[in-house]
Amino acid sequence: MKITAVKPILLSGEYGAPHETELRQHYPLGKRSAAYVQIETDAGITGLGETYAGVFVPELAAQLIAMIGAKLIGYHAHEISQLHAMMTRYVSYWGYTGFAKNVISGIECALWDAKGKAFGVPVYELLGGARVNEIALYASGGIAKSLDDLAVELKAYADAGFTAVKIRDREYDLEVVRRSRAAIGADVGLIVDANHSFTPRPARVTEALRYAETLRACDVLFWEEPLGVDDFSGYQQLVAARILPISGGETLNSAGLFRQHIDGRAFNIVQPDASVVGGIGECFEVLRYAEQRGLQGVCHAWASSPCQAANVHAAFAAGSRLLEWAMPYNALREAMLVEPWRIVKGKLQKTTAPGLGVELTDEVQAKYVYLPGTASPGNFR
Repeated sequence: MKITAVKPILLSGEYGAPHETELRQHYPLGKRSAAYVQIETDAGITGLGETYAGVFVPELAAQLIAMIGAKLIGYHAHEISQLHAMMTRYVSYWGYTGFAKNVISGIECALWDAKGKAFGVPVYELLGGARVNEIALYASGGIAKSLDDLAVELKAYADAGFTAVKIRDREYDLEVVRRSRAAIGADVGLIVDANHSFTPRPARVTEALRYAETLRACDVLFWEEPLGVDDFSGYQQLVAARILPISGGETLNSAGLFRQHIDGRAFNIVQPDASVVGGIGECFEVLRYAEQRGLQGVCHAWASSPCQAANVHAAFAAGSRLLEWAMPYNALREAMLVEPWRIVKGKLQKTTAPGLGVELTDEVQAKYVYLPGTASPGNFR
């Protein structure tokens, strides 16, 4: 099954509700961009992947997909590890991590999708089979709302059967955490995400240590990325203090970087994303390595159908116990699914569709035409 084409495809889909003011500040047109990789083969089988870079720099992602993809023409699509190594070497001097690795992630995911479809099995079977039949989900929402609206949102997640929820708290605002805990009750886990402290003044470890003590009183399940992304020693100090479990890693772009954080005890819980870390293979490697070192792996997933599916398959193959489930409305998160996700009492059931279980039809492309200006501006302020 030889590769005959690697095509970038950009789409824009409705994102967020009108009352979700922070989302609308980031996406004033009410839509969010996405960048996909479609691999075509001489067997008539296509594979679909997604790079998380498409949320931020879709046009650049398309250019790099085409540039790297041109090098794959004529190679066998089944040789995923060899092609991944070849792509990584190709960008090694100027993109060993970061944007280029994001794009490689999308291409690698598309290769797995094509291979799964060729063999007629879900991707997790190609990784050795699913080690679990269901995975608990945490409802990931709680983005910049009034305290009253936040309480209503979180209670709805608890009532829907989710056993844990996540809120955002970049500014170390304890009242947000307290109100969230009160809204969900004592039996639902509460995760607090500081988003790498992406503010004009990132938090220092001394502040984080003090705030961790107050969070512990709110029975927080784990605290996600409370420091700047490059504050390795700060994360080590937080973990060593044993106040709260500390998680992170959604922006790390290789299994090697994760191994440094795992071996250096900079996290208690690691959060790889297959659309960022280098693809499904590296995501799976991170999850298994964390388990071998006594740490928990919980995939991050915040893009659309192919991204979510890639992380789901890596998680099932690795035997993960918990998985992020993004809650803000995203039209592209459901549009490409071959079969809908089955969630029973807050737990995702094992999928059975071949490949990643996604297809990008002509109808979907016609409905969600790419609209310039729908990319996220990130944290520029």
